[in-house]
Amino acid sequence: MVEAASVQSGIGMLTMKISTLKEHLQELEEDLRMHRAVLSSVRKMPIDILGEIFHYVLPYVLDDKGRQQLIDLCLVCKCWRDAAHAMRQLWSGVSIPMDGGLLSTKKAVLWFQRSGASRKTLEVKSKGSGHYGCDKMGSRCKMECGPLAKLLADGPALDHHCQNLETLTADFRGSYFGYWGLEPLVQRQLSGAKIVAIPNLRELRLQNMGSDAVEIFEHLSTPKLVTLDLSFRSKIDDHGPDGYEFGPRLENFIKTQSKCEDTFRAFKLRTVWIEGKELIKIFEAYPLLTHLTLDDVSFGPGEMRSFWWDLWKGFGWYDNPMWLAYLEVLELLQLPPTEFHFPDLCKFIKERPPFRVRFVDGDITKGEMKGNLKRLVVMYQKTKPLGLHRQDNFHVIWRLRRECGASVEIGPMLYEDK
Repeated sequence: MVEAASVQSGIGMLTMKISTLKEHLQELEEDLRMHRAVLSSVRKMPIDILGEIFHYVLPYVLDDKGRQQLIDLCLVCKCWRDAAHAMRQLWSGVSIPMDGGLLSTKKAVLWFQRSGASRKTLEVKSKGSGHYGCDKMGSRCKMECGPLAKLLADGPALDHHCQNLETLTADFRGSYFGYWGLEPLVQRQLSGAKIVAIPNLRELRLQNMGSDAVEIFEHLSTPKLVTLDLSFRSKIDDHGPDGYEFGPRLENFIKTQSKCEDTFRAFKLRTVWIEGKELIKIFEAYPLLTHLTLDDVSFGPGEMRSFWWDLWKGFGWYDNPMWLAYLEVLELLQLPPTEFHFPDLCKFIKERPPFRVRFVDGDITKGEMKGNLKRLVVMYQKTKPLGLHRQDNFHVIWRLRRECGASVEIGPMLYEDK
């Protein structure tokens, strides 16, 4: 019994020693790990490589969660903080929720300042269905946010991506708010905003515009613009673009703000009601146009025929001054066949520059060259069959193509089903 008790006691002592040694071994292993960590390649990693890793892991545009993750990385150690601050792109993208707490303008500016000269991105997100109907709700519309307007107006430049942009399409579909619907504070902020310069833009397409969207011309500069394609949302408007000084704003945009009159060559206007005399003034202001498209353009009562007569005169018809002397392509699309006077068009085609032609005993006699028109396209809207005369004179078109070297396309009449 004594012997067994002694052995049991020895086992207990050995167990305690083993436990103590294990604890000591763990301490030594931890010391060894720390010593090895000093010599680790991770500790020797340059901060620019570490910053690239952070940039790869984090989203390009940071929301509240992403910004907190970046801050947490900066709190790990001085090395990580230096790496994060050295990687400017980490601070160049900010996403702001309109439905939650809006990042203060001061904090947003400070955040963007850490991005240096990097290209900056600002996202504004809303969970709502847009601005439409906000006036019927009890609370103020979140899009009428003074701090947001101040950030856009006074904050860092966000147009770096535009430097090499050559084609820009902006679709206003679903955008039910306009400049005049914003509260006065936002209007003042936008009015004082810097002009966005897009130095290499050659083609600008604005689609589904409201009439008041012509305000956008006051905020853009495109010194190399070649093509301007404007499509309005609807021809049903209380004012039309004329009510917002469309012509003067466009002229200021082209001639003064962008100074692109020497490069501006193509103008396309779609789905709009406008006064014919105002449209003629617009054309007269740009004598270097080579391409003109009028697609589903409507005029006031009784203005249709007078507009076309004035347009034909722009080609020097009947020895009038030529203010469309360089026009090569004329596209007239979605014409109303019940209002458009086809005989005037045929008369213009026969006598148009560069060849003034007339039919003499079945032969075409050419006159002197006076212009550059090379292609004419005419397409009609669908209409109900009301006993209209057939207006697609294929004989005239064929003769002109053969004799005058002009591409003349006049679409056939298309009738709606009864």
